[in-house]
Amino acid sequence: KLMFVDEGAGNPFSLAYIAGVTLPTGKGSEWVVEPAGLVLPKNFTDRFSLDTDFTVGIIAGGSWSLVTNTGLGYYLTPWFQAVVEGAYAFESVNGGGDVSIINVTGGFTADAAEWLTVIVGVTPDIYTKNEDRLVVLTAAFTFTF
Repeated sequence: KLMFVDEGAGNPFSLAYIAGVTLPTGKGSEWVVEPAGLVLPKNFTDRFSLDTDFTVGIIAGGSWSLVTNTGLGYYLTPWFQAVVEGAYAFESVNGGGDVSIINVTGGFTADAAEWLTVIVGVTPDIYTKNEDRLVVLTAAFTFTF
């Protein structure tokens, strides 16, 4: 995550560039490289926050994806936050049969260090088009520069 605008510096919100890589973990899973994304976080109080992301991905085999999500968080401690998030994902599949998914996530984020955030959640799909509904356990690591 590369911060362009920092709410902590007196701005009304923060804005950051994000990029990532999704590793294949199961049968039929593919590599996804996310070279471009924006995240817009806003802290309303010292306890409540909002976070919106937009990310474009390149999927092994020539497909691409667009993912957007919005999450609300509540800080239980200054470094530990409960989060509820809604997301929409679109994947353009070569040969037709584009995939759409709407899901929700319940989980937690923890600031392990000033430069590292650990994210854990459970994500059930609510709606899917051309894809099976899944429940996914997510673990992610965000590095801040």
